[in-house]
Amino acid sequence: MTDGAAPRIAALVGRARAAWPELAVDDARFAAYLALRLGDDDGLYVEDLYLACACVDQLPRALAAFDERYLRVVPRYLVRLDRSASFADEVRQRLRERLFVGSDGEPARLSSYSGRGPLGTWVRVAAIRLALNLRRSDRDASLAPTDEPMIAGNPELLLLRHRHRADFNAAFALAVATLSVEQRQLLRLHFLDALSLGEMAALHHVDKSTVSRRLQVAREALFAETERRLRARLNLGDGEAGSLIRLMRSHFGDVSVARLLRANDAA
Repeated sequence: MTDGAAPRIAALVGRARAAWPELAVDDARFAAYLALRLGDDDGLYVEDLYLACACVDQLPRALAAFDERYLRVVPRYLVRLDRSASFADEVRQRLRERLFVGSDGEPARLSSYSGRGPLGTWVRVAAIRLALNLRRSDRDASLAPTDEPMIAGNPELLLLRHRHRADFNAAFALAVATLSVEQRQLLRLHFLDALSLGEMAALHHVDKSTVSRRLQVAREALFAETERRLRARLNLGDGEAGSLIRLMRSHFGDVSVARLLRANDAA
């Protein structure tokens, strides 16, 4: 820690301790924890970091507070996946173990929380990702609909889809790899983790209109690069190429982008 950073860290420690007076985190311990996450700006959610630090240290009051504030509401995040109490309980229990207990020499996952966004949003993302992983092996049809209704009445498109499915999936995977880290994160937060624009804005410290614009740019870049890669892979006449591009556009509805991203992550 530099001499110039010391007063700033001391002020942040005081602010965090005032927010959680019931948590007995040692000042020097939290100052060191904070110093590892301090950047050039003052945008840290320092009160959330204080609670996270206390939980990583397994302080009983902190664990109880975290459970009440964040884990108790996990079922709300899962209603679009599974409304059953048993599924929510399983996700909550596994999330608790993942966040608070390290495994195979790895630290507790909560120690990776950087404080750059609200802790509640971070927990929600972790909960939804865990739930999606649990459902991936046994997902029912309503959670992974196909594009059959859009093209079932067009034999030409059905044939093209069958013939070029592998080419399309390969082009999509290559296109995803060309996106920036931020663009890939935005697409996954929106399509896989089902975060709202407001939640994504809070996570990235920007307004909703900025997130919406960046998300649209990322989606268009993904489509354009997939189209470019697909054309490069295939030697098609203009008519067949046009039909294939129309089919590809049908794949870029919100549901299908989510399905393709899931498949790409699993590959």
